[in-house]
Amino acid sequence: MAEEIPLGEIGTSKGKGAKGYIALGITIGLVIGTAVGYYVNVGTLQYAYKLLSEAQSPPPDLYLTAYSPGKVMLLTGMGTPIMVQDFPVNEKFRYIGQIKEYTILITNSDYIYILKNNEIYSRLLVEGLITGTVMKESIYVAFNGEVVKLSVPDLVEEAVWKMEGVAWLYAIPEEELLFALTDKALYVLDENLRVVKKYDAGGQRLFVGAYYFFVAEGGAVSSYDRTTGRLIATATVEGEVYDLRACRGILLAATSAKLYAFRVPDLSLIKTFDAAGIQLINDASCSLVYLVGDKTLYVVLVPSLNLHKAELSASLDGLEVRTGALGVAATGAKRQVALACGG
Repeated sequence: MAEEIPLGEIGTSKGKGAKGYIALGITIGLVIGTAVGYYVNVGTLQYAYKLLSEAQSPPPDLYLTAYSPGKVMLLTGMGTPIMVQDFPVNEKFRYIGQIKEYTILITNSDYIYILKNNEIYSRLLVEGLITGTVMKESIYVAFNGEVVKLSVPDLVEEAVWKMEGVAWLYAIPEEELLFALTDKALYVLDENLRVVKKYDAGGQRLFVGAYYFFVAEGGAVSSYDRTTGRLIATATVEGEVYDLRACRGILLAATSAKLYAFRVPDLSLIKTFDAAGIQLINDASCSLVYLVGDKTLYVVLVPSLNLHKAELSASLDGLEVRTGALGVAATGAKRQVALACGG
């Protein structure tokens, strides 16, 4: 006689198998749903960011002060003129910075000017003046085999460093470091002009970011690791390089012929613009980079690389980015955050 099969056990066994498959199905469904949801969400965010970056506009409290011989202009963040005033320096010059209420210029006739409220406070003749920059409350200028630190506003000599062939100075005030570029090497100095480091990277133009530095020599632009000084990449450009500026993973190189946009740090070419100018300057967020042309101001939106062009009534010799009622757009910690994405 055949042994009875316990139906309850068979029923129970089938129930366990069905529940197992149901549980497995639910698990697979949750995993797939989560993955799909994640990628849809990321894709949506990326698309939204793309739209935002392409339509970005300057902060509402950002404005520009544009300098030209005999005139100073107040502009909106996109270069629309608001007001024009007379300016006491009626010759070619380069705006090199602002220290408190003082505006600092260097002229083609070898003068350093200190202006307060658009009036000349003091000036100093420095024969053979090549370049200059500001850091904290001092001016640093290179001329005839020397780099000199001068006090503001009275232009008293505070320190001297002897070095031939300095072509460019670049300061990072928050790090209290001055970078002096010669045709053979890049020197890192402290605020009292003591050498703290040297890189075998010579050239004519320089930009120093948070992790990399960039040097232009002839028709080439090179990127270097700032910690080791190792050469990373070199790209060729057309024309003489006037200025370099890295923001948000993009290096902009302004030449006498074009404006180039390269990826950081490998310097693969992203885009070229039919725009030429002498100076690049960014806002504090590093999302707007201005190229000072002759009578044209170019606004490059980063990272979308949309280009806006504003035609002006006078040729520009310098530009100052300001925010709020009176304050100059400072960099500081914001600079480090912005440049950490590729500068």
